[in-house]
Amino acid sequence: MGRDAISKTVQRQLVDTWREAGKAMEAERLRALASQTPEESRDAALDMLELGSLAAPKASAEKYSGLMEMQRLFARWHRRDKT
Repeated sequence: MGRDAISKTVQRQLVDTWREAGKAMEAERLRALASQTPEESRDAALDMLELGSLAAPKASAEKYSGLMEMQRLFARWHRRDKT
């Protein structure tokens, strides 16, 4: 092993930290779900169905997220950096 290898103790600490973070995140997720209004629950379910293409997109859904524009700019910057 190289000298940059993480010791077993540090590895265990990292795993324990992530385990605790996971528990906290799950508790927050459950709290958020429990506090949802019926309308928010319905909207979330429709969003999930829409992601799976089982429901038509909402008419009010944003038509332009900017993702394609970001990808175009990244590609332009990448080409510019190579020249």
